[in-house]
Amino acid sequence: MIDYSILAVACSVPGLAAMLIAETATQANSQAMMVLAGLVFLIVIGAPVGFWIYCAAMESSARQATLGKALLGLRVIDLDGHRITFSQARLRHFGKILSMLSFCFGYYMAGWSHKKQALHDIPAKCLVVRADTQ
Repeated sequence: MIDYSILAVACSVPGLAAMLIAETATQANSQAMMVLAGLVFLIVIGAPVGFWIYCAAMESSARQATLGKALLGLRVIDLDGHRITFSQARLRHFGKILSMLSFCFGYYMAGWSHKKQALHDIPAKCLVVRADTQ
């Protein structure tokens, strides 16, 4: 949730700008409409792509955690206890779509699976552990 809050704040700046432009723009003012279209594109396309890169880059970095996970004292490791690759982080991130589409059942799986893995952790061969554990 912390990472989604960061995303919401990041999207609020172009979102507020888009609302201000939409309020003042008219059909005759094509330049304002082009800026508005660019801001909407930035929010609709840029936010998900940016969030994917942020999550994958942070989880595959030496820190092994997004800012939200780091604040909670968590990190992402592979099944051998090592840092995950960018490809694993990418697979884990896009696997969250399945976890969400299953009415978040994929997240609940972490509560009762043997290795405490959520659905999106299984194909990526990842674990989320406390930062002080190996």
